[in-house]
Amino acid sequence: MIVWQERAIKDVEHLSDYISQDNPRAAVDVQTRIITLTKQLSEFPLSGVAGEITGTRQLYVQPYPYLIIYRASPPERASEAISW
Repeated sequence: MIVWQERAIKDVEHLSDYISQDNPRAAVDVQTRIITLTKQLSEFPLSGVAGEITGTRQLYVQPYPYLIIYRASPPERASEAISW
């Protein structure tokens, strides 16, 4: 299970709004990719690399220049999406 911090939700909304000013379809594609990868963290919480901040991990949102920053928790607990 993934728990989204309010900051992470707002980051995705702001990113989508910004991209949609020039390309609404690209905004949908980026947002969909972020959500898809974040959902996969429930099953594969260690799929990202160690983050720059102790206790975090980073997952690259390829082919886009964005990162999902998260904390991986033991299987019985939720992982937490922190920011993009």
